[in-house]
Amino acid sequence: MEFSVEGDVVTLRSGGSSASYAMRTPPRAEGDWWQVQVRRDGPLLILTVHPAHLECYSGVTWVSVADTGRVLGCGANTAAFRWLPAELSPSGRLRLPDAAEMGDVLDCAARLALKPDALAAAIRE
Repeated sequence: MEFSVEGDVVTLRSGGSSASYAMRTPPRAEGDWWQVQVRRDGPLLILTVHPAHLECYSGVTWVSVADTGRVLGCGANTAAFRWLPAELSPSGRLRLPDAAEMGDVLDCAARLALKPDALAAAIRE
């Protein structure tokens, strides 16, 4: 999983696919505005962005199903977010979420509240 940041746009790359997400609207074309962490955690793709100039802000995390790209939730959280379902194992493919479904950081400013049973059901769909 690779990423790059240009202004307010974060671009994720996996294999031959890529997707770009504007962290604010309208996006600024220049500047070093965001720190980014992205990882695949079992069946989930977890993207966390943190404003580079706000050290104490916890950032915003998006969680999506790695196989389908379906966004399960987003919200303010720490970069240490981790969800480990014992009964699920990761698959080999990864599909990036649709940019329109992601929204920007203001769309996801509320606290991230994911319920493990709902996550497991969404992953199995």
